[in-house]
Amino acid sequence: MTEDTISANLRLDLGSIEMRASFSVPRPQVTCLYGPSGSGKTTLLRCLAGFARAEGWLKVGDQLWQDH
Repeated sequence: MTEDTISANLRLDLGSIEMRASFSVPRPQVTCLYGPSGSGKTTLLRCLAGFARAEGWLKVGDQLWQDH
């Protein structure tokens, strides 16, 4: 991983549904999320913003922003 990367490995249990996301994207590029309604796009963004607590980690560059 380099300074110009956003990386995450997250897992969130929502009862009967489990969200898992693992990715690494370059920055400051434009990255989009797409998928059908109810597929977890907003939930993932809430986890990245820290509004929802997911297990796993989020790194921006060399800084660890979340680690649960």
